[in-house]
Amino acid sequence: MPVHEDYARRFAAIARDLAAQPSPDAAAGRIVEQVAAVLGCPWTAMVRVNSDGTLRFAARTPDCVLDRIERIVAETGQGIAPAALSTGQRVLVRDVDGDRRWPMWRRRVLAETPVRAALGFPLRLEETSLGAVTMYAPRADSFTEDRIGLAAVYADHASIALARVSDRLAADNLRAALQTNREIAMAIGILMNAHRLTKDQAFDLLRVASQHRHRKLHDLAAEVVLTGQLPN
Repeated sequence: MPVHEDYARRFAAIARDLAAQPSPDAAAGRIVEQVAAVLGCPWTAMVRVNSDGTLRFAARTPDCVLDRIERIVAETGQGIAPAALSTGQRVLVRDVDGDRRWPMWRRRVLAETPVRAALGFPLRLEETSLGAVTMYAPRADSFTEDRIGLAAVYADHASIALARVSDRLAADNLRAALQTNREIAMAIGILMNAHRLTKDQAFDLLRVASQHRHRKLHDLAAEVVLTGQLPN
């Protein structure tokens, strides 16, 4: 089998595996595992933006080197992760010692870690940022053109798969919310009919019962629908 066909099959299998993950966090973990395996990057992290704008390493290979890198990024606001996320472009550091783009990051990485090369790819689908995958290596010029090309293909596959996982989770949450709303509406209708109440009065009765019994509103509503009355 030609080499390019072998890689096509491998990446197709990788994409299917990622898309089958139950949550974005699980997909992030698999992205990191696969980068380490396929590209031979022992120090790999999946980076996301918190609601307050700070960065977090959502998943990583298990190594204290990445703990130090995450701390350096958090304390300096510099490095390949912030750059990839802010620009939406690939970021390559062939040699940390010779790179002058982020002085504080460079100085601390050299002093505190064995990292000497780094590569980051944003994970994006259309205009939506899904995070970034970052790779670190112990030798300068570790990221050859072949490895960069493979990483680029992988990042595209990972972006699509991660978006599918997020969309599926959102759809599942929406279905659950709609089901909950239907059950609450049905329970209110049952209480209105049983106790000659208005809609607002029936909802208040259900809400107060939920609070007094320390039960979630939708759980209590489901029981009312099942039994036709509030539990004692």
